[in-house]
Amino acid sequence: GGGTITVNSVTSAENFISISGVPAALTGSASAPVTVNVDSTGLSAGMHQGTILVKTSAGDVSVPVSLLVSDGAYMTLNPAGTQFQMVAGAAPGNPSGSFSVYIASGSSVNWNASVQPGASWLQLDNVSTSSSATSPGTIRYSINSAAASLPPGPYYGTIRVVSGGVASSPQDYLVVLNVAPKTSLIQPDPEPGGLVFIYDGVSALPPQTVKVYAGSSDPLSYSVQSDSSWLSAFASTGTTSSTAPDTANVSVDVGSLTPGIYRGGVSFEFTSAGASTDVRTVNVTLIYKGAPNVPAERTGLRPLQQSAGCTPTALVPTQTGLNNSFSQPAAWPTPLKVQVVDNCGNAITKGQVVATFSNGDAPLALSAADATSGNYIGTWTPRNAASQITIAARASAAGFTPATIQIGGQVVPSAAPVLTPDGTLNAFAPVLGAAVAPGTIVQIYGSNLAGQPSIASAIPLPTKMNSTAVLIGGVLAPLYYVSSGQINAQVPFELPAGKQYQVIVNANGALSTPIPLLVTADAPGIAGFPAGQVIAQHLDGRLVNDDAPAAPGEVIVFYVAGMGLTNQNVASGAGSPSTDLATPLDTPAVTLGDIPVSDILFAGLTPTLVGLYQVDFRVPANAPNGDLTLVLTQPNGQSNTTVMAVHN
Repeated sequence: GGGTITVNSVTSAENFISISGVPAALTGSASAPVTVNVDSTGLSAGMHQGTILVKTSAGDVSVPVSLLVSDGAYMTLNPAGTQFQMVAGAAPGNPSGSFSVYIASGSSVNWNASVQPGASWLQLDNVSTSSSATSPGTIRYSINSAAASLPPGPYYGTIRVVSGGVASSPQDYLVVLNVAPKTSLIQPDPEPGGLVFIYDGVSALPPQTVKVYAGSSDPLSYSVQSDSSWLSAFASTGTTSSTAPDTANVSVDVGSLTPGIYRGGVSFEFTSAGASTDVRTVNVTLIYKGAPNVPAERTGLRPLQQSAGCTPTALVPTQTGLNNSFSQPAAWPTPLKVQVVDNCGNAITKGQVVATFSNGDAPLALSAADATSGNYIGTWTPRNAASQITIAARASAAGFTPATIQIGGQVVPSAAPVLTPDGTLNAFAPVLGAAVAPGTIVQIYGSNLAGQPSIASAIPLPTKMNSTAVLIGGVLAPLYYVSSGQINAQVPFELPAGKQYQVIVNANGALSTPIPLLVTADAPGIAGFPAGQVIAQHLDGRLVNDDAPAAPGEVIVFYVAGMGLTNQNVASGAGSPSTDLATPLDTPAVTLGDIPVSDILFAGLTPTLVGLYQVDFRVPANAPNGDLTLVLTQPNGQSNTTVMAVHN
């Protein structure tokens, strides 16, 4: 919006969280980064949760912080998925792909990969190896010849990576293969999406290569054009096909340039009849450092002015994964890759890269690909279609002013399911990004999650409704309700706490890009009305409210989700026992108006219902009249704050 917001403070009460870089104010349509650091020194293994409180002249907001301290190795995949395009009867222009397996551990960890059933067109080139903190493992895969017999339509496959003793195993990687009709126009696919040239003023720069792919078995002619006088391709035309991809050599001519940063692009366009006229542009960055004077005959270039050397003063990011003028379907995983160096050509390995999107998609933090290259990788799953969209990648690092690079393109509509980032929430305490406990009733938000609304009609709850299913940590989740924009499900009791899992929605055979979910031992949420009043009952069933307040000494019942495992095993989706009642392993404490409740008659799963807990307690005799805050606390989490009316 417009105007200016004053930022009064950004603070956290937890000792393991520190905050810096708080802006004094924000202006309309602008943002400012705030750096949050966590320190695990002295913390026990498990989930540690805190809150950042942002106070401004426009109101306050709380941001949850979850820190998982693992007592073992921790595994992530990057990117989280990708997509391939081809026409029926042919093959993708580039049928091969790869992703990295990252391990947060001091020692090497072995893992195994497998293609999950239902994707015969997808094959692995390697199925096992190892990873360490300093050396990520790589899984290579390809689209095989079986794809040529597939009729037009989208196809989904997953590669599952499993490692024993790893806190986040298993992890699934999504592969989408889109088979277009034979009459479809074929678009050029130049790879990589960006090039970086670093000129020291002495050595002649060799050309770099761009592979020109096309999903066509018939040869297609293409043309190449650069947008800068210092940038050129050795040949202005070429021919490529899926069986014989062509290579274009891109070179720079320093000529009369002076030391500095130069940006340009090399564009590729098909010229054959029946092919797309869309243009794809490879981003090119030239870093001219300058160097001591040397004879021209030794370098093939003109003599340069004497330089005392190069002092790093600026960050130089380049988008190397996605072409400029891209066209991506919504809901499908799109890898982003940004290379960050300084103006002397040194790789920036301990920086941050955050991508923002003009179509309203949530910002995306990219992760360092390794400890040496300065490459940062992430997976963007477009949520909102847009005929024109700009992606801005902002790079920052200690000692440098942040730098931003932009590319443009479009996002075309798609009917595939897409999940809201951090959008799996405790149904009674819906806080973005907060951890949940085994057995929690959760709301899962997104779009295209189901064809039509449906409510479970029987217990045990089904794991599939209207062709929609949810996988959490590779386990099918019981479903209460499904619709296009929201699913209500139960986090399976079988998932061990203190780990991170993936959430995947299967809607009529189409898979969403996996999103992470932290699972902790207990993360209670008290059921309440939108205004904050607790949903509580007198023993006769009447609601507690201003017209029927609770009285000191009276027994009151309120309801909770997310109190974790109980003293007996209850199957996910099953009704809770009504005889040998199930009570939580982590004993809860209740405060009413800051008065500790000493008389808790029962806390546990509500008999015959699924995933619902209840607490029966006696209102303290010394409770004052008024609207009193009601909070439930367990060893690993504290509930939302609700309000209960009390009157003597």
